[in-house]
Amino acid sequence: DLGAQALATALEQNKTITIVSLCGNNIGDLGAQALAQALEQNETIAILLLDDNDIGDLGAQALRDLAEKKPDLYLRL
Repeated sequence: DLGAQALATALEQNKTITIVSLCGNNIGDLGAQALAQALEQNETIAILLLDDNDIGDLGAQALRDLAEKKPDLYLRL
């Protein structure tokens, strides 16, 4: 989750990356929550792929909330 949290901080400022694939990276709830929070501020990322991680109920809820706020974001768990 520390890696995902660090990446989330960088993604808040991102202006060029449009696709983020973090499949199979052992991301848990804390990492998912950090990514969701960061992507609320990000206007360029259109696709977020999070297959095969360890995201539980809390992280999934944060990502659901993000999907509601950003309906154009393609999110795959």
